[in-house]
Parts: sequence; structure tokens; C-alpha cells
Amino acid sequence: MHEASHNHNDNDTSSGTNPGWQGQTSSLEDIDGLRKAQTGISSNLHVPSLRPKPAHFSLPDSIKFIPPDIDENLDTAERCFVLLPHSDDTKALEILALRLRREHAHSAIILLRRPRATPAPRQGLHSTGSSSHVHEDNVNAVKIILTDIIKNGLIDECHFQHRNIVILGHRRGGSLALAIAALWNDIEFGGVVSIGGALPAYAQPPSPTKARTTVLILGGELGDINAHGLRQIEETFIHVDQKIWCNEFDTVPETPQKMRTLIEYLAHRLRREEWGKQAVISFDGGGIRGYGSLLILQDLMEKIGELEKKYGGAESSFAPCVYKPTKPRSSETNREMKRFSTASKSSSLVATELDEPPSNSALFLPCHYFTYAAGTSTGGLISIMLSRFRMTVKECIKEYEILGEEIFGHPRRLATGALLWHKYSHGKFESVVRDVCSKYSEKSDFEANLGPFPEDVCGTIVLAYADNPSAPLEPYVFRTYHRSAGGDRKKSKARQRPDRNLGGPSNLPIWKVARATSAAPGYFKPIKINRGNDANEVTRFKDGGFGSNNPSAEAYQDIIAKHGDMESNMGPFVSIGTGIPPLELFSKKKGNFHNTMANFNAAKRFPSTTVKVHEQMVMHSKRDTKDMFPYFRFDGGQALGEIALDEWESQKSVWSFKKKKPEPEAETLKKIKLVTQAYLYDPEVQADLWECAELLVKRRRLRSRDASRWERYASMSYYICGEPGCKQEQINEADQLKEHMKAAHRVWTSDQDLDSQIRKHRYCGWVYPRRSAP
Repeated sequence: MHEASHNHNDNDTSSGTNPGWQGQTSSLEDIDGLRKAQTGISSNLHVPSLRPKPAHFSLPDSIKFIPPDIDENLDTAERCFVLLPHSDDTKALEILALRLRREHAHSAIILLRRPRATPAPRQGLHSTGSSSHVHEDNVNAVKIILTDIIKNGLIDECHFQHRNIVILGHRRGGSLALAIAALWNDIEFGGVVSIGGALPAYAQPPSPTKARTTVLILGGELGDINAHGLRQIEETFIHVDQKIWCNEFDTVPETPQKMRTLIEYLAHRLRREEWGKQAVISFDGGGIRGYGSLLILQDLMEKIGELEKKYGGAESSFAPCVYKPTKPRSSETNREMKRFSTASKSSSLVATELDEPPSNSALFLPCHYFTYAAGTSTGGLISIMLSRFRMTVKECIKEYEILGEEIFGHPRRLATGALLWHKYSHGKFESVVRDVCSKYSEKSDFEANLGPFPEDVCGTIVLAYADNPSAPLEPYVFRTYHRSAGGDRKKSKARQRPDRNLGGPSNLPIWKVARATSAAPGYFKPIKINRGNDANEVTRFKDGGFGSNNPSAEAYQDIIAKHGDMESNMGPFVSIGTGIPPLELFSKKKGNFHNTMANFNAAKRFPSTTVKVHEQMVMHSKRDTKDMFPYFRFDGGQALGEIALDEWESQKSVWSFKKKKPEPEAETLKKIKLVTQAYLYDPEVQADLWECAELLVKRRRLRSRDASRWERYASMSYYICGEPGCKQEQINEADQLKEHMKAAHRVWTSDQDLDSQIRKHRYCGWVYPRRSAP
């Protein structure tokens, strides 16, 4: 883009282009009348939207109705596209309309013709080629589209909600589309797309309040929109996406590459795919090697932080909410932190009391980028920390280091190769997990349960194996959410496995779930858990990694079934391993005993093979050469896999005459860091991490545009109605409280005043910063 405008002609509309589009000053009464026309616009949510027909409009001759692709006799439509051409030649937009029809089969599409100039302003979309009249005619065209086409026709006659109306225009039509959304600044349309059309000066709002509709600007570097025109658009609308193609003119998208930008924008605006598609992160089991998994995740979160700051200036993943990381203070109570405040929608503030600026992995939380975290064995512990406790990667790494020292650094006496005696104390393990619960659970409670947990925030999946003599060996799934039977198995290719222990969330103490998933044979004693109301209904659990060391496929099946049995509901899926362990069936030493031991060790590894699960996930992500969802696998490399799952070399000590001075880090952790860094140096791994980070950042930023819903997801905020005598219980989102106050208490005031009023009744269900353990 250049500061100078390109190809000036009498069709330009912005002060950044030819002043002929601005023309003479129009009547302020006309502009004010158009702004006031949005007052009282409402749609009946209970009436289906009718497919537009000539009888619904006062100007049917100015409209071309694109027939539906599925059934020409279909009377209803989910949404409506309004296409505005640049001139009499509508061929390019008609081709685009057919492509939109394929992508949105249940939508209606109307193309507004541009008749030749006529003396009567109400007989069509009046326009002339004379620059002295073009501004006046554009205002008249906007008036006709807003009143006759959109308000009277689509909203009143066809019952479309304004949220389901998309306006797309090419060049002059794009300028009209922007003007419509700018003048009706309190109305949120389903979207506005301008291809090479700039914002007219008459449509720029008189107040700093931005128009609520999100717009997409498409164009060429050699086209009619310059940098100044883009700035005007960004100052007018709440969110602006743009794609300017190098060495191109302002043409209607035709190639798949250009269409992709438009399709992705519409997927966000119309389907809200960033909310409908699930993003998942999965962690393999691997004992102390799970430390390497966290280092891989840390690298991913560092990249996410760089991109967030580069693209949107977000200082934390809470943006636009406030995040205030501080040192743990044992004197600070939950009551003092219960109140929570937010910054303005345009900024994110970080107030820090740390000794040094926090790293990206401390400011950008994985639970804000993923909707589910799954794990088995020590990977299950990681998933609990990241999703159920909503911890940062830095906090997880710190707790994992403690776990390594306390557990693997102190094997039990008389443990001979983990054959005759469980090698490690389950009591110590429980103590470490309970300590984490007391520091990071929402109530600082070491007996906190895994579930139930709100389902509109990041969910948790933990795998273990239940001892059930009457059934074949299969995984048991601990969940924070309710899971009922899936949909129609005949219609879905995803349902290849039986459902696992359906029902409500796992209402069990987290430390018990952690014990169940980590009870590796020979290392920890299996745990017996009462799972039902009957005190005699006790089940013994052992390590989930024994047969599902890579939990990706199990998590995939469970999440797909949870969300309608549709593969299309899966978004980015990230699987992080703990290295590629060697598999030796024969000992290098002679003798049956050594071969027997080799077979035993291989048997412990063989059920945990992760490669086959990875291959399954690749097949799920690609069906018939079609990409179903983005899938990333970071296995950690072979060097990490060669480290024993319980290897532990304590920190070296330096002796002096006065006292023993330990080095700050254990040798095993240093070794894992070294081999993981070597793995991360691989250019292909780095490329995949950057691609993954790009997708996750884009997804979070799109989600944060829905301020009410994002506020709930990011901080687990909730509201209590402040009206006297109101018996309404907790309300999760700000928009829900607004609707409640209007419907139940007849509170009718401006949205700005209402926002200010409901902020007084906002609480945070999750407290940051953390408290130290009591």
C-alpha cells in the first residue's frame, strides 16, 4: 500500500481517493434521518425467515433473485446476502453469487441491479455518471437500500434478523455497503464486505462510538483504496479485516486463494466457527519425560505471545480483559480478589508486581487457546494443571520439577526393578498432587473435585484403565463435562469406537483422578475408587498409559461425539509426545533370563506405542485428500524417548569446608532440556510450531470480538442481578444480564449506561493472582 491514491476516477468515494465521490455537501437532514431510522429495529426470533420474493419489495425490478441450489420451492432461508454491483455489468458478482450459494446452501442471495439514471429518486437505485450528482445519488441509493430493501423488505416482510444479513459490494457498491453499516452504527449486520470501495465522507459517524458491524476490505495494491482510506474505515468500525493483494486491481475474487479470505470471514461472521469448532491439546504419558512436553508447549506459547503482540498489541491472552500477574501472597484472601475489573475493549492492561517482566508463557494461557486438554499418566497431570487449574506453562514447569524431585528422586527401599514391589510411594505422590490442588484450585482446596466444572470454559479429559473382569480391557475417561450418547452412528464416519462410561462429570477429588491415571504397573500401587452411590461399588484403576499412552484418538472420539458426531466441529488439534522410545524384543546379552526381561520391558512399551495413534489422527484429519481439521504432532524426538520414564539424577553438589551447596537444577532435567532444545532446533518443527501458533492466535482474536462471551471464557466471570427482590440465579454473560434486565425488570436505557450499571454486579469465578498454599 502507498500513501498516494491510485487510479483516480469519478467512482472514488473517500477523501483518500478522488473527491468526485464526495461531491457537494448533502442535506444533513437526510443523513440524520438515515441514522435515526435504525431506532426500534427488531426481529421476531420465533418466526422463520422467508426466502425473498418480488412480492416482498416495493422495487422488485431493481432486484435479481438468485435461485437456491437445493430446492427452488424452499420457502425459508437462514440468512440473506445482498450484493451491490459497481456498474450495470453484474457478471462478476453473479459468478460470485453462485459460489456463495454452494458454500451457504440454505441462504438467500439477492443482487441489486443498477438502473440507468432516472429523474425520480424513488424509482430505483438512482445513479448517474456525472461527478456533480454522484454524492447526492449515493445518499439516495443508501436510503433506498436501508428503507425499502433491508428494513421494509428483509426485516419486516421476510423476518430476517439483522445479524443474518450480509452486504457485499464491489467498488461503488462496496462504498454503499460501508455507508449502510456506518449510518446504522448501533445495528450489527451479519457482515459487510467491500471490494475496492472506500467509506464515503458523509457516512463517517459524528461520535467516537464505532459501528458494531465487522467489515472485510478486499482490494488490490493498484486499486482505489489507499492507506488513508483504510485508516478511516478502521476508525469507523469496531473490527476491520483486510486483504490487499500485491500488483492487483480491485477485482471480484475468483481464484481459490482469493476466495479463501472471503470464505473464512463468512465462516466467522455467520457460523461463528471459532466458537463452534473445538481446539484440542493432548499430552502423552511418559513419566519424567513429560517435562519435555511442557518445554515444547512453552516454545509454542512464546510464539503465540509474539504474534499476539505483533498483530493486535495484546499484552495477555485475557485481552481485552485485565490480567494482573503478581507474586503469590499468602495473606491475600479470595474475598479480596473476588471483584474483577475489565479494561476498555480497545486495550489490554497488564499490571505487574514481579521482579522482572513476565515471559510470554506466563502471560498467554493455554486454556484460552484450547477448548479441551487431554492426557494420560503424567500427561493427565499436565492436562489437569493447564485446563482444570487454568495454570500458565511456567507454573506447570515449576510444579513438574517439584514432582520429579519428590517422587522419582526418592524410590522406595526393597524395590527391585519394580518387579517385587511398587517402586515409588503413592503416599508421596498424593501429597504432591494435593499441594498443587491447594495452591491452584478455585477454592484453595486440596480436596477439590475434577467435576462438575462449567462447560463454557476449557474442559479436561484424563484417561485411565479400570479393572473390570466382566468386560475387555478398555480406557476409562474422567471428564469435567457431561457426556451422553452420540448421534446417528450410520451417518458419521467418526464413531469407530464404543462410548466410554457415559454420564455426568467425574465428581471425584482431583488427587484420586491423578492417582488413577498415573498408577503405572510396577511403579505405583493401583488405586481403588468408589465411583457410585453404593459404598461397595469400588473399582481399581491403573495407569492410562498402559494401553493409551497417546490419548489423542480417545479424546478425538469423545469430543466429536460430544459435539454432534460431526468431524466438521473439530478445529486445531495439537498432540505433544514424550519422545520416541526404542523397542527391543531381544537382549544383546545371551541367556533366556535376559531375553525374558527384554520381552517384559518391550511389553510395557508396546501397548504404549504412539505411532499407530498418530497415524489414526492423520487419517481423521484428512478424508479423501480433503483437509478436515488442522492436526499437529510434536513427538519430542528419539533422544527424549531414550530417557527412562523414571530416570532421575539428582543435582550435583559442591563440597566446601562450611556446607554442601547444591546446584539449582537436577541433572535429569538438564538432560531433558538439552535434548528437547535439539528437537526444537529442527526447521520443520519450528515451521509447524509457527503455523500452529498462527491458527491459535487468529482463533482467539476472533473469539475475543464477542466481548460478552469471551469475558466469560477467559476469566470465568459471572453476574448477579442487582435489582431488589430478583430471584434470578447466577448469569454467566453480560449480554445475558442485559436481556434479563430488559425482559424481567423493564430497564430500557442506552447500551453504554447499561454496561456501566451491570459492571457493578460482575464477579470472577477464577482468581488471579494465585495464593500460596496455606
